[in-house]
Amino acid sequence: MLEKAIAKSLSVLLHPLVYPSLGFLLLFFFDNHFIVQINDQAKTLVFGIVFINTFLLPALSFLMLKRHGFVASLGMEKKEERTYPLMISFVFYMITWYLVNRLQISPIYNLILAVSILVNFAALLITPFFKISLHSLGAAAFSAAILSFGFVFQINITLLFSVSLLLTGLIATSRMLLKAHTLDEVLVGLVLGFTLGLFVLILV
Repeated sequence: MLEKAIAKSLSVLLHPLVYPSLGFLLLFFFDNHFIVQINDQAKTLVFGIVFINTFLLPALSFLMLKRHGFVASLGMEKKEERTYPLMISFVFYMITWYLVNRLQISPIYNLILAVSILVNFAALLITPFFKISLHSLGAAAFSAAILSFGFVFQINITLLFSVSLLLTGLIATSRMLLKAHTLDEVLVGLVLGFTLGLFVLILV
């Protein structure tokens, strides 16, 4: 079915691991609103650190877990399979936060990582008891972070926030269409993710 093919594509393209990198790209685009700006060379370095540590290395680690039988599939359909991947992501996120913090650039960049760490830690705590939708959790947190940044820096993010909300709705629907999650699992992910994303307001 075409609907399921689209849903599967969205699940891959909007995997929870993409949001830290995507967040940094957006921060680079709006960096003229920050007190401390960085040049293009520094942006490349920072993005490389973030992409490698929050996407590439965790993704490779997940493949190794599957190869050695710790998870049955990369979809991690069972909540019991999610503990190791979430722990690995958490460690890599913390390493990334430490490395970026040492670069002495605007602290606003570390807020994206702080939100990612917060979301990951919440998922790690909940997963043993409830199969929360990680896709919905990440997408909702990202949308809320966009809203928070727009409010704090007085940036017109109406279009960006609208697109983000649309994609959040699509990914949440996709997870149910693929029968990867129930409505309750998706709704909990959306509510918790949006709440954690709003923590940017407090952190700023």
